[in-house]
Amino acid sequence: MNFDIRTAILGLAVGNLVFGLMLQLFQFSPERPQRIPFLTTGKFLQGIGWLLLYERGVLPDGLSFTVGNITLIIGTAYDTWAMYRISQRTVSLALQVFTAAGIIVLCILATPLSAAGRVVVTSFTVMIFFALGGRTMLSYSGGHSLLRRHVGWSMWVMVVVTSVRGTWAALAPEHFTLFSGNTIQLIMFATLYYLMLTNGFSMLLLAKGIADHELRASEARFRSYFELPLIGIAITSPDKGWLDANAKLCAMLGYIKNELMAMTWAELTHPDDLAIDLAQFDRLMAGEIEGYNLEKRFICKDGHTITTHLAVQCVRHPDRSVHYVVALLEDITGRKHLEEQLHQLATTDGLTGVVNRRRFMELATSEIKRAARFDHPLALSVMDIDHFKSINDTYGHIIGDQALIALTRICQGNIRDIDVLARFGGDEFVVLFPEATPGEAQVVMERVLQTLTAQPIDVSGKPVGLTVSVGIAGLVSESISLDTLLEYADQALYQAKEAGRNRVVIGERTVRTSYKTLG
Repeated sequence: MNFDIRTAILGLAVGNLVFGLMLQLFQFSPERPQRIPFLTTGKFLQGIGWLLLYERGVLPDGLSFTVGNITLIIGTAYDTWAMYRISQRTVSLALQVFTAAGIIVLCILATPLSAAGRVVVTSFTVMIFFALGGRTMLSYSGGHSLLRRHVGWSMWVMVVVTSVRGTWAALAPEHFTLFSGNTIQLIMFATLYYLMLTNGFSMLLLAKGIADHELRASEARFRSYFELPLIGIAITSPDKGWLDANAKLCAMLGYIKNELMAMTWAELTHPDDLAIDLAQFDRLMAGEIEGYNLEKRFICKDGHTITTHLAVQCVRHPDRSVHYVVALLEDITGRKHLEEQLHQLATTDGLTGVVNRRRFMELATSEIKRAARFDHPLALSVMDIDHFKSINDTYGHIIGDQALIALTRICQGNIRDIDVLARFGGDEFVVLFPEATPGEAQVVMERVLQTLTAQPIDVSGKPVGLTVSVGIAGLVSESISLDTLLEYADQALYQAKEAGRNRVVIGERTVRTSYKTLG
């Protein structure tokens, strides 16, 4: 029989290496399937194994037979693992390591055997992997059925061929070596060539088909999530245009989809929020960040403003250029209003609407630190309504409340925007005067007293006049605290009451030795 086994082995070596290189290059494609790395590894290992076996007689047996068969059989195992992956089975690292270790030990133990004995060992070993691969492909129900059956039955053909080869070598060892040119060798190498060419491409097509199916399924899932009426979702371009928007976002902004697509998100952003959003977006385009979150207001079609929590994520091309940007928008307008209401309840007096004691303490502490740091003047006045208990007892609490509201409005009409008016409780009020000396605060509070006298409150058609006593204190040192300043103002208030009420008194310890000139 004119059949050169050595040449056939060289052809398998070159063919597997070339095919492995093709698979490796294919994986650099942007649309590469995700299940061919095992197949690529298998082809490279089989190519190296056949090349080492081709050098049998030139290289030592330990290198040619032992290492050659190790790499060849492990490569066959990786072909099987590729089929596992295509059929969506898990191939653990432990399985790969234990399989490789077992093959190495088996080939080392087979090295001292006769040539026929080695053929028996290698034939029945690869037969196991062919059987596993064939069973896997025929039992899997996904992918292209014709390709699956072709690969599966081809593997079972190899099971038959390798088992016959191993059996023949065991029964007629004197006539069987690796390079024996007999009929079973001819059939085996012909089948191996067939597997290398057709099964390799079939596996590649299967992997690509499954990857395409998964991509379509992923897109379908994304589209189903995209259209859920839970949150606004948009896909925008690098030039800030809308590429797509779900129905929820259109409803949030009040635009139909075609109207939205003709605009940019920058046009709909509240002017006060545009700068910070553009700054983050520019960083995204520059590759400094991959996404960002912020609270941002949008102007709707009817002109009203909504507040959203915006989450932005960039999707890039393989070259890191921006493909598109995904934006998730949650309408938090109601929550922001609720937060504002809760903040107002926590910081303002429910009756008069001015800040409460807690909020005043925060603002005043900050102002005192600033005034002390820059050596600016600051004054504080404490006042309460004269004989307020008698008003309540005589006219009732409703009239008492009217008196408190009237005092609040009069004070608000006389103080500056930067001054802070607070109700401390009952009929006690406090006013903080930043950038003002005690004397300047006294002038303001004297006007309040005069206005109260000129504007008595109405009680069942009868005017009832109100008077207040006021004590004023100012910063006296760099280290004075708010509590100390309140104490000084309270002392001045007591002096006003003892002096006959309805008057303003500046406390004794209220004047600094000098103030820096205000710019």
